[in-house]
Amino acid sequence: MSTFATFFALSLLAQAANLTEIILPDNTVVSEIATAEETEEKGVGHSKENKALPKSVQAKQEHRNKAELRAVAQKLEPFTGKISKSRVRLRLTPDLSAPILKELTKDDLFIVTDLADDFYAVKPAPQAKGYIFRTYVLDGQIEGNHVNVRLEPDTNAPIVCQMNSGDKVTGKICAANNKWLEIAMPEAVRFFVAKEFVERIGSVQTFYDIEKLKVEIEEKLITLENSLQNELKKSFKDIQLAPLAQELNQIITQKNVISQQVEKAQYLLKNMQEAYLEKSILALQTKTPKEPLSKQKLAQKALPIEASEPVKEDVPMSAQAAESKVTEIVAQQATTKEPETTNNQSAFTALNTNPLPFQELEKKLLHSAIETKSASSATEFYSQEQKRAISLKGVIKPYARPLKNVPGDYMLVDAKSNLPIAYLYSTTVNLHPLIGKEAVVSLVERPNNNFAYPAYFVLKAE
Repeated sequence: MSTFATFFALSLLAQAANLTEIILPDNTVVSEIATAEETEEKGVGHSKENKALPKSVQAKQEHRNKAELRAVAQKLEPFTGKISKSRVRLRLTPDLSAPILKELTKDDLFIVTDLADDFYAVKPAPQAKGYIFRTYVLDGQIEGNHVNVRLEPDTNAPIVCQMNSGDKVTGKICAANNKWLEIAMPEAVRFFVAKEFVERIGSVQTFYDIEKLKVEIEEKLITLENSLQNELKKSFKDIQLAPLAQELNQIITQKNVISQQVEKAQYLLKNMQEAYLEKSILALQTKTPKEPLSKQKLAQKALPIEASEPVKEDVPMSAQAAESKVTEIVAQQATTKEPETTNNQSAFTALNTNPLPFQELEKKLLHSAIETKSASSATEFYSQEQKRAISLKGVIKPYARPLKNVPGDYMLVDAKSNLPIAYLYSTTVNLHPLIGKEAVVSLVERPNNNFAYPAYFVLKAE
């Protein structure tokens, strides 16, 4: 009998052992034998006389289990499955009336090993724990037969499997109840989920690769959050947020990152933008103490206005409109260096009196590569650039503000959050037809001139 078949039979036996009585096909009634935990709870203590079911009962039960197993179990090539909906129920057995172990969330991952009717059999999550009564564990092995492994340290908790005399086990004393031993789930244990809510995403190795990536991303998010807090403690002119924004955007767009971590990265990015705005307002108020600048006035001062439309600073803006405009300003104009200002210019709208066209910048980079002999021609230079290119996805929007040293004439914006991702420009790809559309762009990094977001040269867009 296969491992899965053995487990399935034992699981049904475990459920039978938990009933008040066992009713055989010939209507013979056999009283339940007390489980290991119940014997201990009654104060009987450890006993070598923990009897098994009568052989006649075992034979009939096993025959019935084998028949059911042949009807429902189908062996599969194991694969990594992803839950496609939220609140999908994980059950103890492949039955809609079976105990519900937990509700799964969208994008949860499992290793699928078998098929039972309309359910997939899945391995428990690596962090899942089982609980055994400590009385029946001696020197790392089970003493007694049909010792229940439960889902919680409670005699009323569901039984996930049974272990027998001589089975090896390691664990630690349960912190919630020291009568129980907390152990890793036995290898043979399987839980069940309706197959219609499981999407195949790769081989078994995919599961372990994503689990490893999950740990790496979590560590990176903690580091980025700490770095952001430290950066925002600096004076406004010394803040450097571009590297942090770039790393957060890479997490947001990286393949196989779980949705919870993407949401956390987006949350940090949004908080970074808002904190930067507050710093910028404070810096401007410090420079012009006679007239403290509110968010509304900052937005009115920063936004370009046609000559035929004079500024109406006496008319208050709604809070929602002000927040929207300020967000746009920070997304498009925020810079960590305070440019020179005049009485008619704010720090966010200082005009560039000596612009460096993007064509000239690319020529400069090409000439530098040729002079250092890292490339012999433009073709070779951009071929090398392609090798170190990255891909990002977002909506392309024009950026035409006359700022000093602006690092791009387009911006890439996240389609869901509407948060900026990066400045863009290109001398080889026409980005104008893509305005307002979501696109995947192949990019190579360029100087961002100390603006709040990274800058890229676009090699390809589709």
